[in-house]
Amino acid sequence: MENLTTEQISESPILWAITFIAVAWVMLQSIVFLIKSFKAGREMGIPEEKLRIAFKTGTLSAIGPSIVIVTGMISLLITVGGPTALMRLAYIGNIIYELLSVGFATEAHGVESIKSEITPKIFATALWCMALGSFGWVLFSTLFTHKLEILRTKMAGGKKALIPVISSAAMLGAYGYFNAGYVSSLNHNTVAIFSGFISMFIIIKIYRKTNKKWLNEWGLSIAMFIGMIIASLV
Repeated sequence: MENLTTEQISESPILWAITFIAVAWVMLQSIVFLIKSFKAGREMGIPEEKLRIAFKTGTLSAIGPSIVIVTGMISLLITVGGPTALMRLAYIGNIIYELLSVGFATEAHGVESIKSEITPKIFATALWCMALGSFGWVLFSTLFTHKLEILRTKMAGGKKALIPVISSAAMLGAYGYFNAGYVSSLNHNTVAIFSGFISMFIIIKIYRKTNKKWLNEWGLSIAMFIGMIIASLV
């Protein structure tokens, strides 16, 4: 291994094999969750048509974020190679965090995050930084996800009617937290946020008047694209 270059290591068949197994596992989990969600929906008495609409809407809404990730993946491909970029984004899906990990590793060794300057030692440091930095998320999800329902019920004081309210408030709080920095930065990120918000508001208004299903399904992706385009033009 000592005689191998960074490119040979980062594109090695071993890494590709590990990546294939990891990505296949994520896809298998997604299929299992999808089957279970449909089963739970039927048990709750949700009509089959609504289940299909929810699935289609969720699939189409994922297009926008996925394109953003694929676009950012180019930067990660240059620095850590195809297998690592594919595996990390298939699991974490946060291009900013992965690039930060590479930046921390290269800065620790006193070089810039340019692939031609990344040695095998720096490459290994970057991988450890990525893995250890996200280990807490995986550990928490494994140990405490099944306990969150109990916590949510206790927060609602045992009142089932309050559970949807608490869940909605938690989601709004999470989105608000993630967007607060972009709103207050007063740059192209702010333009993208407000452009997307106004676009989504208009799309919802048009949907409620026309009741066109495709607007409900494609609305989020359309609003995201409009926000990105306007921000890039400003």
